[in-house]
Amino acid sequence: MEKMSEKRVVLLSTTLLLLIPLVVCDLSDYTGMTADDQQVFDLINQYRTETANVSALAFNKAAGCVAHEVAFKFKDNPCTNSTGANTLYGKEQIPDYVNILKTCDVSLDNVKGSQIQPNCLPSGLAPGSGPTVAARNITMDSGYQEYLNDSSYKSGGVGSVGSWYVLALATDQPDGNFGSTPGSLGTTNGQDPLHVSFFTFCGLLVLWIFAAF
Repeated sequence: MEKMSEKRVVLLSTTLLLLIPLVVCDLSDYTGMTADDQQVFDLINQYRTETANVSALAFNKAAGCVAHEVAFKFKDNPCTNSTGANTLYGKEQIPDYVNILKTCDVSLDNVKGSQIQPNCLPSGLAPGSGPTVAARNITMDSGYQEYLNDSSYKSGGVGSVGSWYVLALATDQPDGNFGSTPGSLGTTNGQDPLHVSFFTFCGLLVLWIFAAF
Protein backbone atom coordinates (compact mmCIF):
# COMPACT_ATOMS: atom_id res chain seq x y z
CA MET A 1 0.00 0.00 0.00
CA GLU A 2 2.85 2.35 0.85
CA LYS A 3 4.55 1.49 -2.45
CA MET A 4 1.31 2.26 -4.30
CA SER A 5 1.05 5.63 -2.50
CA GLU A 6 4.65 6.45 -3.37
CA LYS A 7 3.97 5.63 -7.01
CA ARG A 8 0.94 7.93 -6.98
CA VAL A 9 3.01 10.76 -5.49
CA VAL A 10 5.69 10.30 -8.14
CA LEU A 11 3.06 10.20 -10.89
CA LEU A 12 1.34 13.32 -9.58
CA SER A 13 4.66 15.18 -9.33
CA THR A 14 5.63 14.19 -12.86
CA THR A 15 2.22 15.25 -14.20
CA LEU A 16 2.48 18.66 -12.54
CA LEU A 17 5.97 19.22 -13.92
CA LEU A 18 4.81 18.35 -17.42
CA LEU A 19 1.83 20.67 -17.21
CA ILE A 20 3.64 23.74 -15.79
CA PRO A 21 4.79 24.91 -19.28
CA LEU A 22 1.14 24.90 -20.37
CA VAL A 23 0.20 27.31 -17.60
CA VAL A 24 3.03 29.77 -18.13
CA CYS A 25 3.25 29.67 -21.93
CA ASP A 26 1.71 33.11 -22.47
CA LEU A 27 1.74 36.06 -20.07
CA SER A 28 -0.35 38.41 -22.20
CA ASP A 29 -3.86 39.01 -20.87
CA TYR A 30 -5.19 40.05 -24.27
CA THR A 31 -8.17 37.94 -25.32
CA GLY A 32 -9.47 39.82 -28.35
CA MET A 33 -11.34 42.92 -29.43
CA THR A 34 -14.18 44.22 -27.29
CA ALA A 35 -17.64 44.78 -28.77
CA ASP A 36 -16.81 48.47 -29.30
CA ASP A 37 -13.49 47.60 -30.93
CA GLN A 38 -15.26 45.12 -33.18
CA GLN A 39 -17.79 47.75 -34.24
CA VAL A 40 -15.00 50.15 -35.22
CA PHE A 41 -13.18 47.34 -37.04
CA ASP A 42 -16.35 46.40 -38.96
CA LEU A 43 -17.00 50.03 -39.96
CA ILE A 44 -13.42 50.38 -41.16
CA ASN A 45 -13.83 47.23 -43.24
CA GLN A 46 -17.08 48.59 -44.62
CA TYR A 47 -15.19 51.69 -45.73
CA ARG A 48 -12.45 49.58 -47.31
CA THR A 49 -14.79 47.37 -49.30
CA GLU A 50 -17.45 49.92 -50.27
CA THR A 51 -15.45 53.13 -50.69
CA ALA A 52 -11.80 52.21 -51.17
CA ASN A 53 -12.56 49.06 -53.18
CA VAL A 54 -9.94 46.97 -51.39
CA SER A 55 -10.35 43.76 -49.44
CA ALA A 56 -11.55 43.71 -45.84
CA LEU A 57 -8.96 43.33 -43.13
CA ALA A 58 -8.63 39.99 -41.37
CA PHE A 59 -8.31 40.16 -37.61
CA ASN A 60 -4.67 39.94 -36.51
CA LYS A 61 -4.54 39.11 -32.82
CA ALA A 62 -1.00 40.40 -32.32
CA ALA A 63 -1.91 43.70 -34.01
CA GLY A 64 -5.02 43.91 -31.85
CA CYS A 65 -2.94 43.33 -28.74
CA VAL A 66 -0.53 46.12 -29.70
CA ALA A 67 -3.45 48.45 -30.48
CA HIS A 68 -4.98 47.71 -27.08
CA GLU A 69 -1.69 48.32 -25.26
CA VAL A 70 -1.09 51.60 -27.12
CA ALA A 71 -4.60 52.77 -26.19
CA PHE A 72 -3.87 51.88 -22.57
CA LYS A 73 -0.73 54.05 -22.66
CA PHE A 74 -2.80 56.97 -23.98
CA LYS A 75 -5.72 56.53 -21.57
CA ASP A 76 -4.71 59.39 -19.26
CA ASN A 77 -3.86 61.78 -22.08
CA PRO A 78 -6.52 64.47 -22.55
CA CYS A 79 -8.19 64.47 -25.96
CA THR A 80 -7.73 67.77 -27.77
CA ASN A 81 -10.59 67.10 -30.17
CA SER A 82 -13.39 69.62 -29.94
CA THR A 83 -15.35 68.06 -32.80
CA GLY A 84 -15.48 64.60 -34.28
CA ALA A 85 -12.58 64.26 -36.67
CA ASN A 86 -9.73 66.61 -35.96
CA THR A 87 -7.10 64.50 -34.26
CA LEU A 88 -3.88 65.65 -35.88
CA TYR A 89 -2.74 62.61 -37.79
CA GLY A 90 0.70 61.34 -36.86
CA LYS A 91 1.23 63.77 -33.99
CA GLU A 92 0.90 61.24 -31.19
CA GLN A 93 4.19 59.69 -30.12
CA ILE A 94 3.71 56.18 -28.76
CA PRO A 95 5.26 55.91 -25.28
CA ASP A 96 7.13 52.80 -24.16
CA TYR A 97 6.77 51.28 -27.61
CA VAL A 98 9.40 48.57 -27.26
CA ASN A 99 7.86 47.26 -24.03
CA ILE A 100 4.42 47.27 -25.64
CA LEU A 101 5.75 44.97 -28.35
CA LYS A 102 7.33 42.70 -25.73
CA THR A 103 4.02 42.47 -23.87
CA CYS A 104 2.36 41.23 -27.06
CA ASP A 105 5.27 38.95 -28.03
CA VAL A 106 5.93 40.99 -31.17
CA SER A 107 9.38 41.66 -32.58
CA LEU A 108 10.37 45.15 -33.70
CA ASP A 109 11.46 43.59 -37.00
CA ASN A 110 7.85 42.52 -37.64
CA VAL A 111 6.29 45.98 -37.35
CA LYS A 112 8.54 48.20 -39.46
CA GLY A 113 6.14 48.00 -42.41
CA SER A 114 2.99 48.31 -40.31
CA GLN A 115 0.90 51.30 -39.26
CA ILE A 116 -0.34 52.15 -35.76
CA GLN A 117 -2.85 54.99 -35.70
CA PRO A 118 -4.22 56.49 -32.45
CA ASN A 119 -7.37 58.58 -32.41
CA CYS A 120 -9.32 60.15 -29.55
CA LEU A 121 -12.93 61.08 -28.98
CA PRO A 122 -14.17 64.52 -27.93
CA SER A 123 -16.10 64.84 -24.70
CA GLY A 124 -19.86 65.18 -24.59
CA LEU A 125 -20.68 62.41 -27.06
CA ALA A 126 -24.05 60.71 -26.84
CA PRO A 127 -23.87 57.39 -24.97
CA GLY A 128 -22.98 54.53 -27.28
CA SER A 129 -21.83 56.76 -30.14
CA GLY A 130 -18.11 56.38 -29.44
CA PRO A 131 -17.35 53.55 -31.90
CA THR A 132 -19.21 55.27 -34.73
CA VAL A 133 -17.41 58.57 -34.13
CA ALA A 134 -14.05 56.81 -33.83
CA ALA A 135 -14.58 55.00 -37.14
CA ARG A 136 -15.67 58.24 -38.81
CA ASN A 137 -12.61 60.04 -37.46
CA ILE A 138 -10.34 57.43 -38.98
CA THR A 139 -12.09 56.87 -42.31
CA MET A 140 -12.69 60.56 -43.09
CA ASP A 141 -9.19 61.84 -42.37
CA SER A 142 -6.90 61.99 -45.42
CA GLY A 143 -3.88 60.97 -43.35
CA TYR A 144 -5.54 57.74 -42.28
CA GLN A 145 -7.12 57.16 -45.69
CA GLU A 146 -3.72 56.90 -47.32
CA TYR A 147 -3.21 53.65 -45.46
CA LEU A 148 -6.81 52.42 -45.32
CA ASN A 149 -6.92 52.61 -49.11
CA ASP A 150 -3.70 50.64 -49.46
CA SER A 151 -4.35 47.03 -50.45
CA SER A 152 -0.97 45.91 -49.09
CA TYR A 153 -2.47 46.00 -45.60
CA LYS A 154 -4.19 42.67 -45.19
CA SER A 155 -5.04 42.43 -41.50
CA GLY A 156 -5.23 44.49 -38.37
CA GLY A 157 -6.89 45.12 -35.05
CA VAL A 158 -8.52 47.85 -32.99
CA GLY A 159 -7.93 48.56 -29.32
CA SER A 160 -9.62 51.12 -27.09
CA VAL A 161 -9.33 52.46 -23.55
CA GLY A 162 -11.32 55.47 -22.37
CA SER A 163 -11.57 58.07 -25.12
CA TRP A 164 -8.73 56.57 -27.15
CA TYR A 165 -9.14 54.20 -30.09
CA VAL A 166 -6.14 52.75 -31.89
CA LEU A 167 -6.03 51.03 -35.27
CA ALA A 168 -3.09 48.76 -36.14
CA LEU A 169 -2.64 47.76 -39.78
CA ALA A 170 -0.50 44.79 -40.81
CA THR A 171 0.84 43.54 -44.12
CA ASP A 172 1.37 39.92 -45.08
CA GLN A 173 5.14 40.41 -45.21
CA PRO A 174 7.53 39.54 -42.35
CA ASP A 175 8.51 43.18 -41.79
CA GLY A 176 4.93 44.27 -41.19
CA ASN A 177 2.83 41.26 -40.15
CA PHE A 178 3.27 41.57 -36.35
CA GLY A 179 4.82 38.10 -36.42
CA SER A 180 1.55 36.48 -37.54
CA THR A 181 0.93 34.13 -40.42
CA PRO A 182 -2.42 33.78 -42.25
CA GLY A 183 -3.17 30.62 -40.29
CA SER A 184 -2.55 32.24 -36.90
CA LEU A 185 -4.36 35.56 -37.17
CA GLY A 186 -6.72 34.60 -34.36
CA THR A 187 -10.38 35.28 -33.68
CA THR A 188 -11.96 38.51 -32.53
CA ASN A 189 -12.88 37.23 -29.09
CA GLY A 190 -10.86 34.05 -28.70
CA GLN A 191 -9.67 32.91 -25.30
CA ASP A 192 -6.15 33.73 -24.29
CA PRO A 193 -3.81 30.70 -24.50
CA LEU A 194 -3.07 31.10 -20.79
CA HIS A 195 -6.73 30.60 -19.94
CA VAL A 196 -7.06 27.63 -22.27
CA SER A 197 -3.93 26.06 -20.80
CA PHE A 198 -5.22 26.59 -17.26
CA PHE A 199 -8.49 24.83 -18.02
CA THR A 200 -6.58 22.04 -19.76
CA PHE A 201 -4.42 21.68 -16.65
CA CYS A 202 -7.45 21.48 -14.33
CA GLY A 203 -9.19 18.95 -16.54
CA LEU A 204 -6.16 16.67 -16.76
CA LEU A 205 -5.59 16.93 -13.01
CA VAL A 206 -9.18 15.90 -12.23
CA LEU A 207 -8.90 12.95 -14.64
CA TRP A 208 -5.68 11.86 -12.98
CA ILE A 209 -7.24 11.97 -9.50
CA PHE A 210 -10.16 9.79 -10.62
CA ALA A 211 -7.80 7.36 -12.32
CA ALA A 212 -5.52 7.15 -9.27
CA PHE A 213 -8.33 6.45 -6.80
